[in-house]
Amino acid sequence: MITNFNNLTVRKLTMTHGNAAIAAGELGSVVAIDAAFINNSGSNGAAISAGGTLEVNRCTFTGNSVSGNGGAIATEGDITITASTFTNNSAVGGGGAAQSNTRVTVTESEFTGNTAVSGGAIFGGTSVEVTNSTFTRNTGADFGGAIYASTTATVRRSTFTRNTGADIGGAITAATGAISRSSFTKNTATSHGGAINFWSPTSPTATVSGSTFERNFAADGGGAISVGPCPAPRRSAVNKMLRANTFTGNKSGGDKNIERWTDGPC
Repeated sequence: MITNFNNLTVRKLTMTHGNAAIAAGELGSVVAIDAAFINNSGSNGAAISAGGTLEVNRCTFTGNSVSGNGGAIATEGDITITASTFTNNSAVGGGGAAQSNTRVTVTESEFTGNTAVSGGAIFGGTSVEVTNSTFTRNTGADFGGAIYASTTATVRRSTFTRNTGADIGGAITAATGAISRSSFTKNTATSHGGAINFWSPTSPTATVSGSTFERNFAADGGGAISVGPCPAPRRSAVNKMLRANTFTGNKSGGDKNIERWTDGPC
């Protein structure tokens, strides 16, 4: 266990079965490169917790768990994840793999089998930005099977398969966002938005372009995408949000592809 420092860089380190393996001070920042964290536990960020920024590059996180937020990593500041793998991590709160009170940026990484209440893989206190990454079989017990972003989710060239939002947003739940050139297959929500829910889609206007939605399911509405209810935009505005997407075999108890959710809580 490494604790109470201001700034730390670790390379080619393996930490297993620890209690809060790396815990920075209140403003401490961490950089981890080519490191592995396996079966650690704690309250927040079983592998790494920080008060400042947190960067991981070419790292693996497997089987880490917490009683709070960020099954593998958690911080008060920004998180940057590059070329890393998160598998079977869990949190009782938000972010089964990673949780930040501010922004999470992810590039060329894989998230598989992570679980949390909100954001089965990632919880961003403000925004989440993902590029060239893969999310498979992650579960959010309430919102966002793979990703929860309090404000904006920006996703480019990424793949979401068999993620589950036990309430809203099988793959992604965010206030608004921009999704482009990504694929969503067999994601499930027990309520609204089998693949995506944008709950405040006009602040600013959400966009989904060049993406494919195949066999996603939501029990109540929006087998692929649900927009609203804070507020639900006009039908004409919804049409402007969507550009050059493909929808195949999506199902729900209401609108099978796109839902204007007008009667939910705000």
